Amino acid sequence: MNSAGVFRKERQVTPDGLELTFATNVMAYFLLTNLMLDALKNAAPAGTPRIVNIASKYGNTKLNFDDLQTAKGRYSYLRSTPPTMLARVLLTQEFAERLRGSGVVANAVHPGLVRNTSLLKNVGGPFRLLTNTFGAPAEKAADTALWLATAPETAGVSGKLWAKRKELPTPGMGSDPEARRRLWDACARLARLP
Repeated sequence: MNSAGVFRKERQVTPDGLELTFATNVMAYFLLTNLMLDALKNAAPAGTPRIVNIASKYGNTKLNFDDLQTAKGRYSYLRSTPPTMLARVLLTQEFAERLRGSGVVANAVHPGLVRNTSLLKNVGGPFRLLTNTFGAPAEKAADTALWLATAPETAGVSGKLWAKRKELPTPGMGSDPEARRRLWDACARLARLP
């Protein structure tokens, strides 16, 4: 289960030269999952290994393939974070496609607003207040992710976005196979994978 995430007020760069939000919200999922693929495939005969990516509804967001790391223009978490949620959905779909027939499934889940986490600590303000007031407790927000990771009825489902144990649509770029492949190739180059 990939669940790391950040929101940052200001643009920060990792020691590897990647913008921090993109590095954490996208590249970490991509690289860790790729590094675990052989182990996941080898575990398939004994059960259904599952990849569950915590994502989010992404609205009308699009990926700017010329600026995946939000280096151009004014930086803000409202500009940098939503595309990374779309990227998680696209990568989940691409993992599902590439793993078809291997016995490994991959799904994404939108947990909704979750109160009292450190995710919004850096941005603070009204968004954090709203989330901590109206968000679900962590136990409730984790329900669908745990269901996807363990339930027998989800063992054969792959490449979907879920919330509250219901499949969500993936509108716009979230249903574009070419965008999936293009993002995969960009991430593979950045991770220096073959």
